[in-house]
Amino acid sequence: MRGGRSDAQPYVSIMAVLVAMLAFTLFLYLNYDEIFKEKTPQMENPHKSGTQADGGSLTSTDTEAKSEEKGLQKVCGNGVREDEEECDKDDLGGMNCKAIGFDDGVLGCYWNCTFNTSGCYRYVCGNGVTEPGEVCDGEDLGNETCKTFGFLYGSLSCLTDCSGFDVSGCTNTSSGSLCGNGIIDEGEECDGANVGNKTCQSIGYLYGILVCLPNCQGYDASGCSNKV
Repeated sequence: MRGGRSDAQPYVSIMAVLVAMLAFTLFLYLNYDEIFKEKTPQMENPHKSGTQADGGSLTSTDTEAKSEEKGLQKVCGNGVREDEEECDKDDLGGMNCKAIGFDDGVLGCYWNCTFNTSGCYRYVCGNGVTEPGEVCDGEDLGNETCKTFGFLYGSLSCLTDCSGFDVSGCTNTSSGSLCGNGIIDEGEECDGANVGNKTCQSIGYLYGILVCLPNCQGYDASGCSNKV
């Protein structure tokens, strides 16, 4: 009996070892994720969101990394004014022609992200157009006449610096006016034979020749008639 017991002991020991190994293997299988998830590098999962240029897939980590990289890229032409750029396409940084020293106009942006001022301009006295800051300019008097300033006759003009009107050509007396020069000046209805577009017919007659009164303030219809 003693010898039989001695022969069975090695088999019992082997079985115990096998059972222990099986139990350990089962433990690893059931707890694999908890044991190895921080130690094992994550493999790229083709089923996660994100798309690569070659048609493959990106993990969420890859997508975030690329987004951060894109955010760090500052490129002229991306439509966003950055760092040393004056502008970028339509992004002018809130600037306009007036802000950079011009009087008015439309500011633009060149391909190299610098301001395009070709659409900006400054007001110029002497161009015949009354612009902001000017009272008049050349013959552009803004519909003002000698009568606006209380005179009866004469021709109003603009000062050479566009800062105001020159009334030296205005007067209140017919003797001092330009009546008789054959030109219809300010305050005159007509002058000599110059009756503008008026005729005997336009004032109700059928025939005759209309002329101007000596004081240039009305028409002389004595030469008009309704008889042949």
